Amino acid sequence: MFQDRSHAGQALAKEFKKKFETLQNPLIIALPRGGVPVAYELAKEFSFPMDIVAVKKIGAPFDEELALGAVTEGGDAFLNENISSYYELGKEEENRLCAHAKELAILQAKKLRESKPHIALNNKSIILVDDGIATGATFKAALKYLHRYKTLKVIVAVPVCAEEAWEWLRPKVDDFCVLDMPAPFLSVGRHYISFPQVTDEEVISLLRESRSIKRKAISNSNNMY
Repeated sequence: MFQDRSHAGQALAKEFKKKFETLQNPLIIALPRGGVPVAYELAKEFSFPMDIVAVKKIGAPFDEELALGAVTEGGDAFLNENISSYYELGKEEENRLCAHAKELAILQAKKLRESKPHIALNNKSIILVDDGIATGATFKAALKYLHRYKTLKVIVAVPVCAEEAWEWLRPKVDDFCVLDMPAPFLSVGRHYISFPQVTDEEVISLLRESRSIKRKAISNSNNMY
């Protein structure tokens, strides 16, 4: 049980300190909004640069709470074929839902980054962070996005993860750092004492602070945007 997202990030930093410290050209990528406070603790502890990849879930046509899939700001989509088949969605409807989610992701990324360009992903060791993984839909889309780039490696780092999601995601990445995989897995929020919704303003503030940390970290290195 974690006190809050900051505590979870600190626990990740402590548990995987040796592993993170040996990474070549590291870059932390957080999934907003909940992943940002977790990722910030890693950025602060190791003086790593930090950015986001905006991912929006696609709600099922008649049940917005049911995730049909997810789409990144780059248009990389993951769709749950079982749910899509259940609702008998045609390709045209799937494309419409993906296009709408992509538009929302682009708007979110622009707002949270304050219209700044994302940090270059090529030749980086990526640490992909969220506050937890339930179904893994957002991670599946995010990995598609990251795999378009010539990264050195991709590492998932989360405080808590459902075992089923871990089994699917683990072969897709170079390493998987997780503190707890409880069974049965009910929800991410059940593993935090305090789990409020993270606001856009909090994310913007943490990203601003992380840029200051990054500038100190690269003053004696060759990491660039």
